[in-house]
Amino acid sequence: MTPFLLPPVIAHRGAAGAAPENTLAAFRLAAAHGAPWVEFDVRQSADGRCVVFHDETLERICARPDRIDETPLAVLNHLDAGSWFDPAFADQTIPTVEQALEVLTQLGRGVVIEIKDAPGAEAGLAECVLKALAKLWPASLPVVVSSFEAKIVAQLRDRAPDLPGALIGRQFSTALLNRAEELDCVSLHLRHDDLGRDSVARVKQLGLQLAVWSVEDPARADELWRWGVDAIITRRPDVIMAARQAYERTP
Repeated sequence: MTPFLLPPVIAHRGAAGAAPENTLAAFRLAAAHGAPWVEFDVRQSADGRCVVFHDETLERICARPDRIDETPLAVLNHLDAGSWFDPAFADQTIPTVEQALEVLTQLGRGVVIEIKDAPGAEAGLAECVLKALAKLWPASLPVVVSSFEAKIVAQLRDRAPDLPGALIGRQFSTALLNRAEELDCVSLHLRHDDLGRDSVARVKQLGLQLAVWSVEDPARADELWRWGVDAIITRRPDVIMAARQAYERTP
């Protein structure tokens, strides 16, 4: 049974259309724009700490070729993770999961934690996330933990059966839907581009919630909600929150 409902709008890596993704600034801006939940990505540092970061390497964000999983937290803590987006964000660094969860708890937001692939290290990454959540979930923070990797979702299910889990896929398929059901997921998270009404209906028929990413067009968001999609994951929560308000006013 689903312990809670996903909100209609979730900020993708924070308000990543207006601030550097996966930074505390992006999370605070998402809250200022009214997004009830934030989604962020998690990888593990060389010394086993969970950090909020999307890519395998630091190249795109920090202009360094190093891999995240080969770089210790002491180095990651001091890297500029904001200037690539705008010099005004030069003070933004790579947060730990604990730092991100503390800020989101203070802001009264829920969170979708996307755990990135970790070949051969799935168990350690799952355990790292669970330790970060230990003091906050379920009392202080609504959470869904998600991954493209079924092995990671299974690790989390085995270690914390009550923690809501979600499987992510780039395209809808019967195999993906069946796997989400086998893993006792509460939701399926899909790209919106090729998603059609019939696929939405099949997800909903199984009792799963459905979140789609990344939607910045209000008209597309409106269409998806009318098909039965539960949550729009967006880089522009200001735009999509306004679209949701218009949707709710329409008979």
